[in-house]
Order: sequence, then structure tokens, then C-alpha cells
Amino acid sequence: MVPTAAPGSRPRIERLFAPLLPFLERWARGRLPSYARRRMDSGDLVQEAVLRALRRAGELDQLNPETLRSYLQTSILNRIRDEIRRSRQGEVRNGPLPARPDPGRGPLDDAIESEDRRKYRSALLALCEEDRMLLIGRVDLGMTYEELALVTRRPTPEAARAAARRAALRLARRLGEMEDDARRGTATSGEDD
Repeated sequence: MVPTAAPGSRPRIERLFAPLLPFLERWARGRLPSYARRRMDSGDLVQEAVLRALRRAGELDQLNPETLRSYLQTSILNRIRDEIRRSRQGEVRNGPLPARPDPGRGPLDDAIESEDRRKYRSALLALCEEDRMLLIGRVDLGMTYEELALVTRRPTPEAARAAARRAALRLARRLGEMEDDARRGTATSGEDD
């Protein structure tokens, strides 16, 4: 009879993670845009994701290898997004000082902008994960189509542009539906008065 390692033990954890490392390193290669590699490269991101997962080894050793692989891929993608965001913030900090606030803007303008952001976020959450990733990359992070193609594994920047355009159309459709729902709700509540 072959002795088995207890859940959470070092041999069991090594058996879970060791086979995944080569796959994850191949999978992550090329996903981090070159401008965001100042601090770390894709290999570093894989190591960091695995180290973070090791801290939760007691919870993760209950997962099957496929679920663990998916968990680690998601963790690596999140780290890639963090590095892209961090590199963009560094560019802003090192750039010229922002202009003074627009004297024509008031609290009402800020409130309208805040409501628009809330509606955008709500509509965004109603989309599938791939559409959200495309739109967040393009709109929130300001990625170029070349960068978006790298992160989303599209074959060309043109393919990323077309996918982002379709996602934006779905977002616009969802925003329109939300607006229609709000109008119907207002009309209905007005009839009750």
C-alpha cells in the first residue's frame, strides 16, 4: 500500500502545483505588454500567483487540478491588469501637472457624471466576462488595440478592435434597455399618484 500525503501537507501541495508551472509559464508568456515589464515579467507574475495561492493551500488542495489551473490563470490575469494599471499611473505621475479644475464645473455636473458612471458599471456587470474584459481594458485602462490583442489573446489588433466594438454595442444596447426600464418605472409610478 502506498502512503498518501495528508491534505495541506507539503508533498501534496508540491504534487498539485509542480505539474502546472510549465503550463502556466507558457500560457502567461507574451500576455504582459512590453511597456508594463519594467517591474516584472510574465514568469514573475506566475511565481507571484503561485506563492499567493500557497498561502491558501489548505483551501486550494481540495480543488481538482483543472479548477486550480483556472484559479491560477485568473490570478495571473489580475496581476497583469494590475501591472498595466501601475505602469499607466507611473506615466501620468511623471507627466506634466494637470490643468486647474474647470471653473465652469459645479456640483450638479459632478452628480450627473457620478450617475453616468453608476449606470455604466451596472450595464457592464450585465455583460459576459469577455466583453467586460475588452471594455475595461479599452475604456477604463486606456489600452491600445495592440495591447488589448495581447491581453485577450486576439490574433491581431484589428480583431481586438472588432471584438471591442461589438462589446461596446452590446453595452450600449444594455444601457438603452436600462433607460427604457427606468422610463417605464417612472411612467408607472406617475400613474399611481
